[in-house]
Amino acid sequence: MTKPAPTLDWGPLRFNSASERWEITGSLTGTLHEIGSGDLIFIDVAGEMTLTRIEHSRSEGGYYSVDGYRLRDGIEAALANR
Repeated sequence: MTKPAPTLDWGPLRFNSASERWEITGSLTGTLHEIGSGDLIFIDVAGEMTLTRIEHSRSEGGYYSVDGYRLRDGIEAALANR
């Protein structure tokens, strides 16, 4: 299986407190991409776009990266091409 690449429509990761979900607003299209459980995304980890899967667990406090990367407002993120 080929590793997915990030889409060209990347932007800052933001937490939407109303929906309690993470979102990426694409820099090219302005499209709002809501991130859900099971989604693959790329996030900036120490200056490198790194692939991770997002899951949801009440015991974990909501949505989290299965690889242990910290999700926070403003870091660069992109959806993974499928």
